[in-house]
Amino acid sequence: MKRGKRDNLFQRGGSWNVDIIIDGQRIRRSFGKDKRAAEAVLHDLEKKRTLGLLGCIDGIESMKPRTKKQGITFAEMCEKFIELRQDCKQITLSAYARVINRNLLPAFGKMRLDQVTHEGISRFRAKLLAQGSSRRTRTEEDGRVKNEFKALKPSTVNTMLGVLKNILDEAVRTGDLENNPFRRVRGSRVERRENKPLSLEQVHNIIEHCDEVFKPMLTFLAYTGCRPCEAYALKWKQIDFDKGEILIDSGRVYGIEGTPKTKAGRRIIPMLPPVRAALRLLKEQRLVVEMGRHVFLTRKGQPINENTALYRAWTSALKNAGLPRRRPYELRHSFASNMLAAGMPIPFISRMIGHANPATTFAYYAGDVEALRPQYASKMADLLAEASKSAG
Repeated sequence: MKRGKRDNLFQRGGSWNVDIIIDGQRIRRSFGKDKRAAEAVLHDLEKKRTLGLLGCIDGIESMKPRTKKQGITFAEMCEKFIELRQDCKQITLSAYARVINRNLLPAFGKMRLDQVTHEGISRFRAKLLAQGSSRRTRTEEDGRVKNEFKALKPSTVNTMLGVLKNILDEAVRTGDLENNPFRRVRGSRVERRENKPLSLEQVHNIIEHCDEVFKPMLTFLAYTGCRPCEAYALKWKQIDFDKGEILIDSGRVYGIEGTPKTKAGRRIIPMLPPVRAALRLLKEQRLVVEMGRHVFLTRKGQPINENTALYRAWTSALKNAGLPRRRPYELRHSFASNMLAAGMPIPFISRMIGHANPATTFAYYAGDVEALRPQYASKMADLLAEASKSAG
């Protein structure tokens, strides 16, 4: 008889066996050559014995080894999930793969699907919220890169759990799982992130203090309201200097390009004077401009694949301009808020930033206009004072 690492799991005659005593009753069962099934059942029995949830030997009947189809592992189900979702955008599939490889497989990869319980998912969620993850950050003092521990945001955790839910839903549809345990798991409550709009003067100040390499891109983001991923994907062939228009028809995320976030994201926007000047200058600085090449590049002349380069340039510009820290995405919010505060028609603003419904634009940015109200109220007072002098 060859004993395993635990006294309750051993091999005899080529078969793996479980031998455990619960509430004074001895439970013995053979699982043939399926060591994984024996380990799984033993794990469940030990847990139930610890918690005092098993009162009789009949409990073992519910833990009989599953059929081969029912015994599919979570890792195998993830592969099947990706195969069945090939009709999704490549950007979406890449996002799924990142969550699966970085977060889900380390936690559930070796388990059979029937071992993924609502209790295990709840513990996984609590662990993510409490422990977060290690990230590489650059210190402000000496600029060195170090690993820094940062807790994950509830919205990020919900995104990860959303992928897990989709995988388990697919397992139910394919018959690999009877019920989805995720239905009994609570999601994390997420409060809407408060926008921090910038005035036109602040936007101009930030651009003036930005690194020369990234100044054209910040100018583009500030006066078009485009998403950063749309700027990363922008090519020279999409820019028409004669008509003064820019075609936005793609986005670039982690080096993968695809259609915009929504159908309304494909749009033609007017080229405002600051954007035209920045793009003209950038084109003149390039020794060779191929129409199929990307407009905004890294210092090494490569297309931008992630937000790191933009974030560093943005953070440095904010510091030099003496402004508090905020996200680069606030340039998009600021563009919409300033246009709304200036009295531009909401349908026009909605079209510019790629919203499908103008009501969404107003609902999302009406509060930002209130934040900018004191500055515009002061300007309005100055305009009225000038008008009074002219009339007099």
